[in-house]
Amino acid sequence: MRAINKIWQYYGLVRISGEAADKVLELRYRHLKKNIPWLYAVLVLDAFSCVYAVTESSSIILRLILPVIITSAMLGRMLLWFLRRHEPFEAEKALKLLRSAAIFSAIIGSICALWSVFAWQWETSTFRYYIPAFLALGSFSTAYCLSLIPRSAILNLLIGILPISIMLCISGVMINIALAATMIACTIYLIGMIQRQYRQMIEMTDLQIEMHNMAHSDALTGLYNRRAFHEQLDDAVEQQKSEGGLTLALFDLDGFKQVNDRHGHLTGDKVLQIAAERLKHSIGDLGFVSRLGGDEFAVLFKGQPPIFCQQLIELTAQKLQIPAIVDGKEHRISASYGYSSVENEANAQAIALISVTDQKLYVMKKKIHAMRPAKTVNLI
Repeated sequence: MRAINKIWQYYGLVRISGEAADKVLELRYRHLKKNIPWLYAVLVLDAFSCVYAVTESSSIILRLILPVIITSAMLGRMLLWFLRRHEPFEAEKALKLLRSAAIFSAIIGSICALWSVFAWQWETSTFRYYIPAFLALGSFSTAYCLSLIPRSAILNLLIGILPISIMLCISGVMINIALAATMIACTIYLIGMIQRQYRQMIEMTDLQIEMHNMAHSDALTGLYNRRAFHEQLDDAVEQQKSEGGLTLALFDLDGFKQVNDRHGHLTGDKVLQIAAERLKHSIGDLGFVSRLGGDEFAVLFKGQPPIFCQQLIELTAQKLQIPAIVDGKEHRISASYGYSSVENEANAQAIALISVTDQKLYVMKKKIHAMRPAKTVNLI
């Protein structure tokens, strides 16, 4: 098992956690799903062409049996991938399919390489020169299809091109050597192109993720921003109709304005960063934490019991009341909050949920201000 795992690691066909890794896996899967049916169609035509290049001077195994076996296998794989064309992406399933493609392509490539070597040796007519040409076309097509699994693509190229090239070179005939040299040169060029293409794909994926994160992250706190919050809320409202309820909580920092006005924006920014860190630490992976702007934050819970969300929201509000220490000074703030839950409501709307939650937040904030002396400044 360890040896097999090492092989898959070498080929880059192991599951790695992380957004970038899943994105690369999805791109590989979609590339294969799109191109493999066409690849097998090309290879089937290639196999039929090779059959015509072998005359009756060769054995029936080379003329019929092996081509029929190879063609049947390729038609079966083509049909299998064609039936999968509408399947959604699932990471584990996609990984298994990529592995099967790597294994099957190597097996078919090896059989074709052996066939070409024996056919070249036994064939005496001028048609024999079509054999390496058709094999090269098949190998190059397979390499392109597997280009997002670069080591598998390179292996298929070596399996397909090297054996017949060696046979051509040891024949001692100049035209055969020239043909082998051309095939090897094309293979080297294609290997370099595959490696460059894969590196560029990785770089583009990283760049896309970075740009997406920049567009959906708050620069000051590192939390999700208002845009990301609304996207998540819209999705959650749709999902709660069939996959369980959701709870929305809105937080507003009381006393932050005084800290910001009295001690400056730098201190205010640090207080916001401390509050964001406490929110993130308290909620963890149980909710989607966002900064909507200023001192306003939102937490979205999906599929969690409302009573549990209520308890966690109250606990989080208590943590926000702990004095924030900035440059050795304590700054006391507190948090008003409001929350609302919906579950299996067919007519639920994101705007309405925000409005109801915001009203509850306002009611709580009004009560807090009513309980304070008129001129109390909530900071130290």
